[in-house]
Amino acid sequence: MTTTDVTRVAAYREVTDRNGRVYRVGESDIDLMGRKRKWMVILPWIGMMGISSAEYAFASAEDTLHEAQHWSSGSIYWMMTAWVFCQAAVAFPAGRLRESGKLPARWAMMLGSVGTLLGYLSLAFAPHVSLAFIGFGVFSGMGAGMVYATCVNMVGKWYPERRGGKTGFVNGGFAYGSVPFVFIFHGYMDTSNFRWVLVSAGVFLAAMVAIAG
Repeated sequence: MTTTDVTRVAAYREVTDRNGRVYRVGESDIDLMGRKRKWMVILPWIGMMGISSAEYAFASAEDTLHEAQHWSSGSIYWMMTAWVFCQAAVAFPAGRLRESGKLPARWAMMLGSVGTLLGYLSLAFAPHVSLAFIGFGVFSGMGAGMVYATCVNMVGKWYPERRGGKTGFVNGGFAYGSVPFVFIFHGYMDTSNFRWVLVSAGVFLAAMVAIAG
């Protein structure tokens, strides 16, 4: 005896508000993705925590990098400046590409995961500060920008009626996700173990972003 599974398609209608925004009404979160929409808060929150340490915990690693890699304080400062610039600059074009369907949210997160890993690997193994500029300042910064723009936007789409609180919660992950790594980089990492610590942090944080994606 055999059975045939019949896929049920939920009925929906489209509603346009006075600003021209279109909403699909009638489908549930389970119909659309097979799970509750709370996951569209949890997963972006995890992704935001995965990119936070590159910015907020970086200052805690500065002294060790200066001593171990013989990079000047000025070079480290401009490296962080490049990261912030790239993180902010990529958010808008990444958002436009995502909205047009050319860069799905999942792939934006995966690219962010790769950028996160490259950033930490370049801090650990770059033979010259210029390569660290490219690996950390550019690739890690761009990856973080893709993750940031994707996570914040995703929460707003799934919670249009409670956008402020949910977005604020996810946005907070960009700050307090770095707290453990501030202590690790400042209190535990030194010139004898900095490569092991940075690689371990990079793999762990990149995995967080990838899983969220």
